[in-house]
Amino acid sequence: MKRLCIILALLLAVLMVASLLPAAALAVGPTENDVAAYTNKSGTTYYTTVGAAITAANNGGGGTIELLKNAELKASDVSDSYVFNDGIGTGIYVDEALVLDLGGHTLTCKEYYGLDVTPYASLTVKRGTYVHEGGKYANTYTGCAIQANKVKEAGPGSTITIESDATIKTDGDAVLCQGYNTVYVYGNIYCVSNGVFGMGPCNTVTLDGAYIESDTYAVFQNPYSTKLSFYRAGSTYVIEDSTIIAGSNVQGVYLSNNTGIETTNHKLTIKNSDISAGIGVYLSCTDATIDGESTKIEYTNTTGNSIYFGHDGSGTVGSLAINAGEIVGPIGVQDPGSATNEADILVNGGYFTEPVDVSYLSSEFKYMVHKDLYYSYYETLAEALQAAAPD
Repeated sequence: MKRLCIILALLLAVLMVASLLPAAALAVGPTENDVAAYTNKSGTTYYTTVGAAITAANNGGGGTIELLKNAELKASDVSDSYVFNDGIGTGIYVDEALVLDLGGHTLTCKEYYGLDVTPYASLTVKRGTYVHEGGKYANTYTGCAIQANKVKEAGPGSTITIESDATIKTDGDAVLCQGYNTVYVYGNIYCVSNGVFGMGPCNTVTLDGAYIESDTYAVFQNPYSTKLSFYRAGSTYVIEDSTIIAGSNVQGVYLSNNTGIETTNHKLTIKNSDISAGIGVYLSCTDATIDGESTKIEYTNTTGNSIYFGHDGSGTVGSLAINAGEIVGPIGVQDPGSATNEADILVNGGYFTEPVDVSYLSSEFKYMVHKDLYYSYYETLAEALQAAAPD
């Protein structure tokens, strides 16, 4: 009898401990109806809608949501406190550090703003395809798959990462930056509007191994507002080992700013990347460096340019250093008019389908070779003769 009492006491203790465990710790696996698993430091919980998993992640301090099958994210499945509507469209807040692991599946979202990543939060998308079908507002403006937000006008902002095994497909912008955002794109983007849209100021964007195919612009940085008087640093864009294909009537990469405000020039680095568009790269108030033997920047519209410097009416401001790569199409510079702040262009290397303006060439170059489709420039006669020799 005494032994039986001891056994019953031990069993009761085990049951009491089990009752204190969170439900997630008792979960044995997903049911047939579950579409997402949310994991944080407390364990893993399964949900029948992705919206419910988003709500749990926002309430649970972030973590990882893994898709278990193809699913749709609907605002109606998300807690009201994490849904917004500005009269144009609806979006769903990501309020913490969230990893969205698509698990090799496809997540579809038909909300106009898709996922809105709030300031101080972050979103990483990996292992699958996120399809955004937000439609148009007033048959004109498109929404966005991911919106990176900021704190009012002075930041800071959120961080977005598209991993190499992730693909974003959208009928609008893929990643819209409200300002002060950090964006990493290692994966694929297919979009009708902009691939990465710097709508606001002070963004840091890295494309590394990325593939972006857009019906319009692939990378676009808006000029900063002239109505604000405080200092806002220029944005920084790095494009390395990436491929960009944009519309034939627009620029593939567009970085612009206004003069007469408290700011610095944008910074653009292109290395070992292929950019193809009506105008390959458009620059204004930007300091750009083009490098890498496998870089190719080409125009697909014969009325365009491979690279073009423009301005806001106050003259052309910025610099361009070309150290290597193929430049297909002319380099254009907008007439600065009466202004004296012309663009500073320096060619230190590369191959060009159009002769380079002598004023752009490094002072070290003394010889030009025109072979096959390309012009190239050299310091010594020996180098030029070697380049001109038959292959």
